[in-house]
Amino acid sequence: MDIPDRLWTIDFETTGLDPKTCHPVEVALYKPNLPWERLIKPPIPIPPETSAIHHITDEDVVDAMDWPHVKDTTWAAIEGTPLPILVAHNAAYEKDVLRQFTPVIWICTYKCALRVWPDAPAHKNEVLRYWLKLGDNLGRRGSQAAHSALHDCKVTYLILQKLLEHATIEQLVEWTEQPAQLPKMPLGKHFGQKWDTIPAPYLDWIVKQVDMREDVKACAQSELSRRKSNYATHRSS
Repeated sequence: MDIPDRLWTIDFETTGLDPKTCHPVEVALYKPNLPWERLIKPPIPIPPETSAIHHITDEDVVDAMDWPHVKDTTWAAIEGTPLPILVAHNAAYEKDVLRQFTPVIWICTYKCALRVWPDAPAHKNEVLRYWLKLGDNLGRRGSQAAHSALHDCKVTYLILQKLLEHATIEQLVEWTEQPAQLPKMPLGKHFGQKWDTIPAPYLDWIVKQVDMREDVKACAQSELSRRKSNYATHRSS
């Protein structure tokens, strides 16, 4: 499926897991025939535990520019597209790393995949790539480069193409702005259970927790509302 030219996929590799405190070490933008990637020299040494994920070391970035300079060129590439939309798998992370205050429209392929394929074995971009058999570069016969920013951008683009067979761009943007619709309970004593099997008192307890994840609270509240609606329908019939 053809994707409008104003959509870019974006991905970062960083020094850590917390997007509010980590530093980018690589950034990529992608749309067909226009790949763009840069290594970035962070202000701290790259921890070995993150090098083990993306295989970027201090030696790789010794001659790279720092993030303020790379950010300017990244943003210049994006702003060259009228009404740009940025697409990422777990867009909240990329958005926090980018730390760009100019309003941008985002699409989160992770949140959208949860809605379109709730029964997928998992919703990470590489799992979806193999589960959906996306592209012709699968397996050992292809050149895999998982956790390189450009490779991840290309995988996200394939997922976006597939999503657009099921939903419009407007729907994807709307789903991105809403809490993630998790198919199963991701934590606690009911971990892995579908929401309709979890006791109502436990769902009610989740909703009242101040420090609970917003997506978990939203799913619990949605299930409670569904049961209330079903009960009301049954009583009136």
